[in-house]
Amino acid sequence: MGTALTLLRAVHAELYELEGVLLFAAREKDALGRRVPRFRQIAADLSVESEQAAQGRYHRKVGTPHDGVPRPGPRI
Repeated sequence: MGTALTLLRAVHAELYELEGVLLFAAREKDALGRRVPRFRQIAADLSVESEQAAQGRYHRKVGTPHDGVPRPGPRI
């Protein structure tokens, strides 16, 4: 049982990191310098309730617009 829980913890951490990478990639600028998609679209795609919720999730996983420093993974 302990091995399964250890594996689950590792998988959870990997998924947390992967979500951050995918959110970052989604917000990269295109060739014209536009950010695509907007947080409104990200909110809809993630099924969160608002743009602010999508922004919060992005900033927790990727960093803030000011520092760009990734946030630590989930506490398990």
